[in-house]
Amino acid sequence: MNRLFSCTNITRTGMLVMLLWLCGGIAMAATYYVDANTGKDSNAGTASDAPWQTLAKVQATPFAPGDLILLHCGSIWHERLVIPAGGTEDNPLVIGAYKVMTDPAALPRPAIDGQGIPIPQHEGLVTLSGKAHITLLNLEIARSAGDGLVADRCDNLSLVNILAHDNQCHGCQIADSSHLQVERCEFCDNCLDHTAQYAGLRVTTWHAPISDIRITRCQIHDNAGGPDIWQNCGNGIYLGADVRPRPVLRNVVVERNAIYRNGNFAQNQAGRGITGTCDGDVQILRNDIHDNASAGAYLGGDAVTVDVTFAYNLFRNNHLRGFGWITDGTVHAYNNTVYSGDAKLTGLGIEFAGHGTFVIKNNLLCLLPDARYGSFFAVHAGAAKAVIAHNLYWNLKGGAGAKVYLWGDFHEMGNYLDFSAWARRAGDAGSREADPKFVNTGAGNFTLQATSPARNAGAPVGLTIDFAGNPVPKGAPDIGAFQHSKPASPARSPKQGSGK
Repeated sequence: MNRLFSCTNITRTGMLVMLLWLCGGIAMAATYYVDANTGKDSNAGTASDAPWQTLAKVQATPFAPGDLILLHCGSIWHERLVIPAGGTEDNPLVIGAYKVMTDPAALPRPAIDGQGIPIPQHEGLVTLSGKAHITLLNLEIARSAGDGLVADRCDNLSLVNILAHDNQCHGCQIADSSHLQVERCEFCDNCLDHTAQYAGLRVTTWHAPISDIRITRCQIHDNAGGPDIWQNCGNGIYLGADVRPRPVLRNVVVERNAIYRNGNFAQNQAGRGITGTCDGDVQILRNDIHDNASAGAYLGGDAVTVDVTFAYNLFRNNHLRGFGWITDGTVHAYNNTVYSGDAKLTGLGIEFAGHGTFVIKNNLLCLLPDARYGSFFAVHAGAAKAVIAHNLYWNLKGGAGAKVYLWGDFHEMGNYLDFSAWARRAGDAGSREADPKFVNTGAGNFTLQATSPARNAGAPVGLTIDFAGNPVPKGAPDIGAFQHSKPASPARSPKQGSGK
């Protein structure tokens, strides 16, 4: 397998943990080594030349806060791991990876392979339950008959550089856990069981509200699932659950991830890049979201009150819709670029419903509308409290003047409007139809040419950094996800499909 990350590509967070340990910032009680090939459980396990062999030995050991448990890079374990202990705020329990000096320069992560292993209900191939202050680094979790990793009631959990793939259900499911960090992980090719709806990464709560959830710099892709949108589809990220009372997730930040090819393309409403049903508040910021089966991102549902911010995201070639929501909360949609240039797609830009307050500014929608769903907006009944302004629209099929704005749902085809009628109906002020003049969409470069009409045409909304990390001026910003800069920086996901 050619992985995006290996044992030699330790992340900044992982290096920070290790440096704190070496410098005494984390008072490690002991360091334990485990090698599936050369270890023995009769060894002390506290030296790399006398490691343990099995995960059962790890599971049976009463670790202390601050202990460091290192699994040998290149080893494969065909057994479950139930983590037996946690840490404290000052001394987290750390489970990571090591390699000996005689190993090749690049080795795969330590792998826990669940092929043929029974998984108890509500557990995973790797399970954490009721343990706090744990960091998992540089591990591979694959081929579980259930979920890959399950964490329940595990506050202050950090997952860094974890690869979870080819698991039958969720790649990773985390419940009832606040202060969660998921960084530089890869969740791919999960959701293989078509009897229910799963995701590459699912975060929810079944009891009290949870808060402070950060998902950043991850690759989440090819979680397909089955062909039914409600029963068995696969999603990239799923937040919450479609249950009553609604789960409450507060201060959720999904930022700088690449989320692509999730859902079943045999049915273009089955599976989304980011989805979920929860109350609370969610920020979706600076993500590259593309080629998902039902939507790039779509949050909410009936009787849901979730506040959402979509800002400086790049949505490209997602089926059915770029992004949208159903909520009675507040939504800010600022400076997103939505592009759909594939004639096979339905070409819908933004779809929204609910009784909340919605502010939609500085978005760049460049679409190839089709005959059925093709429109820049679909505004459902009841979504009257919308401020829509300073957006740029361009119809790749017919240029300006076409009836490609829908006020109403998909069954109200007579409500398609041209831009002038749309602007009057929606109160859309300061927006226009014009070719945005991207640098090179064929090469995946959605930055703006110097002569783009999107330049300096937006309204100030208080944001400071664009999709590519460029500063945003305090005055009128550019419309879309990219603030013009010299030289222009192309926007592309890291090499796709290379995670395993």
